[in-house]
Amino acid sequence: MKKELSLKLEAAERRISYPRFLRVITGLSRYIYSHWVRKMGMWIYPAGKVVSVATPFHPAFLLRLPASNDIFLFGVKSHPAELRLAKFFIKNIREGDGLLDIGAHIGFFSGLVAALTGSSGRVLSIEPSDNTFHLLNKNMSCFSQVSVFHLALSDRDGEINFYEFPSYYSEHNTTMIDQYRGETWYNEKDMRSYKIKSSRADKFLIQNHFYPAYIKIDVEGAEDKVIEGLMPALVGKWHPIIIMEYAGSHTDNKPHLKATAMLIAAGYLSYRLDKEGDLMPVNDIPAHIEATGWEADNIVFIFGDRNAKV
Repeated sequence: MKKELSLKLEAAERRISYPRFLRVITGLSRYIYSHWVRKMGMWIYPAGKVVSVATPFHPAFLLRLPASNDIFLFGVKSHPAELRLAKFFIKNIREGDGLLDIGAHIGFFSGLVAALTGSSGRVLSIEPSDNTFHLLNKNMSCFSQVSVFHLALSDRDGEINFYEFPSYYSEHNTTMIDQYRGETWYNEKDMRSYKIKSSRADKFLIQNHFYPAYIKIDVEGAEDKVIEGLMPALVGKWHPIIIMEYAGSHTDNKPHLKATAMLIAAGYLSYRLDKEGDLMPVNDIPAHIEATGWEADNIVFIFGDRNAKV
């Protein structure tokens, strides 16, 4: 399975690296359709157009255009940070491993890891967005080892406000809206606000009898609350590998800084991923992201010394 997934990812990465005109020519019908949905189809499909596409791990993966356009065109998430994370998982996930996917969106990484862990593994996918959870639930229905949860993990139980953007901006759905007020698109887009269920992260783990080898966190500005909720569990003998999407300093990335400080104080060290998905030590994460020119990167936190093996 690892070899098959790796070959499919490599093939997709080659297509992504083509010059633009060649990418368009080799996938002309999909480029035309995705462009139409973005420019005209939204009048017909204001909530987005649900389509299916083959991914390396799923023959009919559902997404909602114009969001997730890269998966529609290439079958994978095309940002360099996401390609590197996919390679990291393919190299390191073992059969029987577990993943807690906090902010799973439509389930790309949950599905990839589920294919790698096999039926003896376990994946818990967390997604608070109403529209996104609907697709996540359908995408993961073919994996017996995946359980999906329509809630947010945080530092407390109860209810919290959730802000959901139109389809094109759905990956920015968040509980922390203030970070986007300076964005050029913020005031132009309709946004829906509603209450969602929140569970303290360590309590959620206890309730589900689940202490996985890996935790992936992509929560758009609530990273510090997630880590604070996990911290009572992390200070014991359980030290999972934590992958956290980390926004650059062009945003209000104080939650990322605070979350990192808590992890470092608990004995974790930070790493970036190179082009092959291998670990590279990184101490100044904001400077690293600025050097890449990316808006964000996936940073890996591992407990112990720099010589530790994944």
